[in-house]
Amino acid sequence: MATQYLLALQLQKGQEVYIDISALAIAQNFKPASLMEIDAFTMCFTKEEIIKAIADANIADGFLMGNLCIIGLEGKNKHVLPVLTKDLGGNFKIEQYLTNNLSNKALMNDLVNKFNSLSPVAELKQSLKEAFKASDVMGICAVISELPYEKLRELICYLLNNLEKEQKKHYELKLDKAA
Repeated sequence: MATQYLLALQLQKGQEVYIDISALAIAQNFKPASLMEIDAFTMCFTKEEIIKAIADANIADGFLMGNLCIIGLEGKNKHVLPVLTKDLGGNFKIEQYLTNNLSNKALMNDLVNKFNSLSPVAELKQSLKEAFKASDVMGICAVISELPYEKLRELICYLLNNLEKEQKKHYELKLDKAA
């Protein structure tokens, strides 16, 4: 059974409202049919712009303070995914991330481990290892792009989370030096 993905506002687990994207003025009747299409839509807007469009459409009363998310429905199972927006991931370029962090062995090790957990294909794992040994950023990107979209998205969300942690750590260091 295929997973159905829906944009949602969630107050807490089990308490959410699904958003008909086509009902939002900013969507111009666009009806996404896949996770990739939902991402393509949400990455054009900031989280605030999406929430405002939901409020303007009057389709989520009582849920506007909830967490904007994507919910995957597969049978009776639900899983919550982060929404990739213009302000979260919209400007993320994996090539730039790799170029900036290729010398950070711990960070690249984490990326390889995450990739290995997402890909059951031994040949891809070996190709990634070889591309890292050669410090071949485009080769690494080519191997990563072989992942199915849902797995690729999971890897990108993981990298975005790492990037956010690194930026926060860097910011806190600056504050400590200033104090």
